[in-house]
Amino acid sequence: KPCDALGSPIRCNFAGGSGNTGLKADGGGSYDTPLPVTEGEIYFIFINNFSVSMNGFSLEWGGTAQLAVNNTTGFGFSKSCNIAKFVNTSGFCNGILAYSWNFGDGSPITSENNEPSPIHAYAATGTFTVTLTTTVVASAIASDIGIVSTFSQPVTITKFPPVASITNLNAKYCLLDPIISLTGTPVGGAFAVKKNQVGVFTDGVVKLDLLALGVGKHEIKYTYQDPTDANCLGIDIKVVEVLAVPTPSLSALKNNYCIDTAPFTLTATPTGGTFKINNVSATIFNPALLGGGLHTIDYEYIEPSTFCSASVSRQVQINLTADVTVAFPATLRDMYCVGSNLFVIQPTPFGGTVRINGVSANIFKPAVLGVGIHTVSYTFNSQNGCTAFQTRQIEVIPNPVISFVNLLNGYCVSANVINLEANLIGGTFKINGNVATQFNPAVLGVGDYIVSYSYTSPTNASCTSNITQSVKVYRLPVATFSQVSNSYCKLDNALVTPKITVLLANNTQVLIDLPAFIPSDKSIGDFELTYTAIDPNTGCSSVSKKTVTILPSPLPAFLGLKNAYCQQAFPITLKANPVGGKFTINNQEATVLNPQNFVVGEVVVISYAVTNDVGCSNQITQSITILPNPYLTEAEKHRLCPALQPNYALTVISEQKEKEWLSQGILPTYYWNNQVGNLRQLFITEMAQAGFYEVWVRDIDGCPLFKKTFEV
Repeated sequence: KPCDALGSPIRCNFAGGSGNTGLKADGGGSYDTPLPVTEGEIYFIFINNFSVSMNGFSLEWGGTAQLAVNNTTGFGFSKSCNIAKFVNTSGFCNGILAYSWNFGDGSPITSENNEPSPIHAYAATGTFTVTLTTTVVASAIASDIGIVSTFSQPVTITKFPPVASITNLNAKYCLLDPIISLTGTPVGGAFAVKKNQVGVFTDGVVKLDLLALGVGKHEIKYTYQDPTDANCLGIDIKVVEVLAVPTPSLSALKNNYCIDTAPFTLTATPTGGTFKINNVSATIFNPALLGGGLHTIDYEYIEPSTFCSASVSRQVQINLTADVTVAFPATLRDMYCVGSNLFVIQPTPFGGTVRINGVSANIFKPAVLGVGIHTVSYTFNSQNGCTAFQTRQIEVIPNPVISFVNLLNGYCVSANVINLEANLIGGTFKINGNVATQFNPAVLGVGDYIVSYSYTSPTNASCTSNITQSVKVYRLPVATFSQVSNSYCKLDNALVTPKITVLLANNTQVLIDLPAFIPSDKSIGDFELTYTAIDPNTGCSSVSKKTVTILPSPLPAFLGLKNAYCQQAFPITLKANPVGGKFTINNQEATVLNPQNFVVGEVVVISYAVTNDVGCSNQITQSITILPNPYLTEAEKHRLCPALQPNYALTVISEQKEKEWLSQGILPTYYWNNQVGNLRQLFITEMAQAGFYEVWVRDIDGCPLFKKTFEV
């Protein structure tokens, strides 16, 4: 909206004495509801502190917001004659932009196309649509990377100078090509170079040094100023690629050869080039044909992909004779036993080639060569390229045949001592390099051992024989009991299935079930589990034992607890043997049973659990039935005068009834006014005894037998 016609506010409120105003999520109190906004629009807040008190106000901003991607692409430009200077106005809040210009005139792509604010010279008049494309290449927000934005606007060119042109440049050159003197039309302009298309142009260039530029792409700019208008520039930019040149090598060619060296084909890297010997094309180097003296070998190679070439040259001396004498060492004998140790043949001077029976080798191995006569030769190429040669005949004779007697490849660590023996006596036994006469598995321990026997022929000290045998000492299988405890209680009825885990010599484990048992079937005391483990791979065995103890279990019993009680019976203190256990009534821990807490007919379950001093537990349970309370009631009124009727008796029941109950095993107890008086008769002797009497007759458990009231 224009500033002079903004219209009504979108939101409007005031504090109204509450001290707070503004926007709030729920809009409660003196706050307005949130303001929906539209991308691209601009909103204004106007705050007017109208208060004569001049107390001021404060602003508090809450909530959260995230900056939107602000990749706004734009540019302005200014022009002078045919030169347009572009000013990039693009912006991006959270990172870095990359720029790509299309100047609309089809000009070749150079480094200026990626500059933020380039200067471009147009070569013709007209209106050109210039487009700038920006791409987010780095951002603090990963999702922004790669966002592309474009902006275009026309540029009109009405004047331009004569067209500038670089006249003597190719698109590609080889690195070692000659220095190029730069020329351009119209003459009189200036050259500049941008190395590797990076940075700024270097002015004042008149010659192009390809070696100084280096391999890569470079920009050459020619600028011509219109002599009639200093603001008009003709600019021509060409991209020149400097190509790498090959690096040929004659590394396989030696500096010296003897005249009797066999002719050979010249080689070089890379392959495919041209050889010359003494400036004559050739591919074969023939010392005898060339003759003694110094000779020049040239090699030129042209890279087929770039046509860039390079050459390398080497001077080679051809000598007429060798300048050294070769000799075998004085310690080299003419005869060795086939069982002798191998040894290195080191003729002098060092650096030549030793051959045994025509095969290049400097280690003489009697056992490999075998019995017979063998030819050893030594060839040495001297510094002047010639060869010295020497030969020697060496005979290999048989060695004594020896073998171990009764030595096995493996023993259990528990095996008896083995005396070391061989078919030919007089030699030396060793175990892992230590002299020995016996193999004692128990002392050596579990592991791998090398038993060797060295024997020297008593008739030929140069002939010795050595044999070795690998002997393994196996560990015994280790059996471990599991799923069986050290002790059980006598009353345990659960089936126990012991298991044995056998660790074999190869570190594998085998799980075996032992015969099951029930602890309650066993007698109190100790019994033994025994298992003999045999390793199927080694035949070694071991016996494992485990002692299991059957512990006595307690045998609890209730003391004086009946199977039934009447509902009005007295509370019963629960007792049992042995003491120290725990009582529960209907699964609730308690030590007193109060029948009055239950209804008639209810069956109460009382349990007693006890653990003895060896940790064995047992529990007994008894069900108690709550019985009804049938009893008779009577009421009597007595009017009397104690002075006239002394010792007047209030009789609860007759003596006969009491005897009847006693004969039935019922011991009646009398409760007068709920106090235990245990009186079948109460005698009235004074006026103060007038009043109301209630007497209950109960059995020993407190169950009512009879109730009687007296009004005196």
